[in-house]
Amino acid sequence: MNNLTKYEQYFQNIANQYKKIEDFYHIDLFEFDNFKNSLRGGNFQTPLLILETYNIGTVGNGQYNIHDIISGALVILGKFDIKQMKPEDKTIFLAEMEQITKEIRNKMIIDKRKNCHQLKGLIIASINIAKTETIASNFQGYRMEFTIELANEIKLTTDDWS
Repeated sequence: MNNLTKYEQYFQNIANQYKKIEDFYHIDLFEFDNFKNSLRGGNFQTPLLILETYNIGTVGNGQYNIHDIISGALVILGKFDIKQMKPEDKTIFLAEMEQITKEIRNKMIIDKRKNCHQLKGLIIASINIAKTETIASNFQGYRMEFTIELANEIKLTTDDWS
């Protein structure tokens, strides 16, 4: 996974293939308010897979073994009627959102084991799943964070420097 397009495409494919996901959205932190307005406006079907743009870090194991490391996250979000839903029904709803999130985690781990190019460097121990706060009044779900170490060694293109 060398760029944002391949990253987004991988998760778009998951959203398209997994029957329990109804919609997909790739969000940038700077557009969160616009996203919430679209969510309230009914522009998305739920459960919704929301992919957050990743952050890039660097890991170095010696002078020449330096690689990019991606910190990514996704959210599985569902809609509930906060005024009508009984507490036991909300528990069932949240359990369904958690199960969908765990199924996507399982798919990612299986793809890593199959040497899927995009997830070859997935660090399984980095996966963290947590319940979200309520978003836009009546949406809630689970957020999954993960880290992927890229196999590409960082090199300097000397032709681009004077």
